[in-house]
Amino acid sequence: MKMTERFFLRGGDGSMAKERLVVIGGDAAGMTAASQARRQKRDLEIIVFERGPHTSYAA
Repeated sequence: MKMTERFFLRGGDGSMAKERLVVIGGDAAGMTAASQARRQKRDLEIIVFERGPHTSYAA
């Protein structure tokens, strides 16, 4: 099971910063989640953490 975390950051002045999606795992499931999120929100910042040297290109 893949773990994704969605959270909002606040700027120093208390304003909302850009929305960010953090994906743990760069295999097919993780990259599919990132791809689906990008399709729904074009301005979403996506960060993927993968411990291996490669990520999946299947998504």
